[in-house]
Amino acid sequence: MIKIQLKRFQYQSLRPVVLILICLLLSATGCSNESPATGGAESDDMPLSEADGFFDAEEAPAEQATARSMDEDGDLLLRNERERSQQQAPGSPEVQSGEHQYFVMPFEKAEGRLLEYRITLSYKSEQFADSRLQLLKIVDEYGYLLNAHTETEDAAFMNVQMRVKAEDVYKTLRELDAIGTLETENIDVIDHTENMVLAERKYRREQIRGARRVRGGQNLAAKDWAERERLIAESEDREDAAAHEQWQIRDRVAWATFNVQVQGPDPVPGVEAPQYTRALIGLVNLLLDLLYVLLWISPLIALGAGIWYGVRRLMRGHRQRKQTGN
Repeated sequence: MIKIQLKRFQYQSLRPVVLILICLLLSATGCSNESPATGGAESDDMPLSEADGFFDAEEAPAEQATARSMDEDGDLLLRNERERSQQQAPGSPEVQSGEHQYFVMPFEKAEGRLLEYRITLSYKSEQFADSRLQLLKIVDEYGYLLNAHTETEDAAFMNVQMRVKAEDVYKTLRELDAIGTLETENIDVIDHTENMVLAERKYRREQIRGARRVRGGQNLAAKDWAERERLIAESEDREDAAAHEQWQIRDRVAWATFNVQVQGPDPVPGVEAPQYTRALIGLVNLLLDLLYVLLWISPLIALGAGIWYGVRRLMRGHRQRKQTGN
């Protein structure tokens, strides 16, 4: 009985010691976890070249998360635009125009791609004035006009370049069928998906590089401030250029370019009666020109006549002297 009580007493006396050892172990593990943060504070004293590598490793997970979120947002936006275009273009994908047929079916399998459309169309119309008004109405309804050229002097002809929302491309193609008979159609599709991914990476990299240079240059000496400002300005310029490149790609994808040519009816050849008054005027002009030339050569004619008369007189006198001598 006495031994059991002694053991209990020893166990109770060792309990505080065990608790203290556990607390020390927990505090040691907490210090080891906080050591990267202290290392980040020390990196402020490093040069810009060493600080670059540190911030790359620190911000890589955030960069990957941002890239995944931007890709998911872009896929969702393209999916919504594809659904709207499918709702606006129901029915058969085959559209007829007189004796011609052409396909305007949306590329359903291209979901998630950044596609730029450049479409060239040529129409023949017997009612050129009505077709022109209809074409301008379509431009006003679905987009905006870039440039237009119309000729009506010899043969009626019109060339219009316009931009249309990407979701209205197929609807615009069907509406254009009303302006005349389709003769030629050319649809060029440019895929900007790869360029967009590269532009987004460049933009994120410039953001990280700019933040890294700002942090790495906080403890530089006063003589290095000019170099620090130059590097930061270069990062900001490259970041602006990368953002503008993304905007250009989004603008080209969001707006399709249409080149529409409308040819009017063939001109009917008419009877062309000659203008006889021009013949009379030409004859008078010819006589006046001959008189003008005659005035120019009249001195030469007079000189030639004088020489011929003198030579003839000399020869006559010589002949008379020979006769009298005989």
